Amino acid sequence: MLEEVIFIPATIKARENSNRSEADKDRNEARALKEEIINLSRQFFATLGEKLKYYRDRKLYRFEASTFGQWCEQELGMKRFYAYRLISAYEVYQNVAHGQQKVPESMLPTNERQVRPLTKLPPQKQVELWVKAVSESDKIPTGKQIEQLVKEKEKMEREARYQTQVDRFLVGDVVRITAKYNDRLKGYHSCWAQIRSLEEYSYTVLTWKGKVSGVAHDDLMLLRVPDTDAAGNLLAQLNKIYQQKSHDSDCVAFLHYLGTKPEPGATSWAMNVLSLTLG
Repeated sequence: MLEEVIFIPATIKARENSNRSEADKDRNEARALKEEIINLSRQFFATLGEKLKYYRDRKLYRFEASTFGQWCEQELGMKRFYAYRLISAYEVYQNVAHGQQKVPESMLPTNERQVRPLTKLPPQKQVELWVKAVSESDKIPTGKQIEQLVKEKEKMEREARYQTQVDRFLVGDVVRITAKYNDRLKGYHSCWAQIRSLEEYSYTVLTWKGKVSGVAHDDLMLLRVPDTDAAGNLLAQLNKIYQQKSHDSDCVAFLHYLGTKPEPGATSWAMNVLSLTLG
């Protein structure tokens, strides 16, 4: 039996080869243009941060404005916080680019958002975390990936410190929350509280606004009060009123005053007001 032979016209083959050649050409162009865009992005934020830093450090803004932030907003139309972010990002970029752990040029940061979480770390840790992120993803990491690594590292360090902590707070201790830069606890910063329970690496505390769980040892400061039971009863009373009157701004302002006082407690006048409020 003869096998059937299919003849493909030369014009069709030529067209297919042409299409394949065009696709390869587009793919190569896309790859080259992508690298160019990445390099331009990298140069933009790093160079701009470098120039802004030089301008600020030399106080060259003094000819047109009284402060660097004012100059940025007046002359550049740039929010001052963003200018400072670019400067910090440039400093991180320099650390990563010239650190002891060498990072390939193709894996250096390309924008300010990627390195923003690293700005609060020491230079060596900035390099270590960036190298770790690059090795784990095998590509330029995103800002979210870096932020997650920073949080994980901070948690590990906090737990390590906690395990070596000699003096743990005890249930009933009166403390003050000092987590000014902790987003989760920012609304409770400067509130005084009472330890209600102990977890493995954290505490649950009672404040005038209610209970807060997962509070780290480093976010609390022990207060010396003569009567911890009275302090706990006052907090419970403040919280009860808050639950009932949270819609009343004047009442909430008064509760906030009592719940954040430098010395926990309430005068007899304040106690009378609280009794009337509960009444």
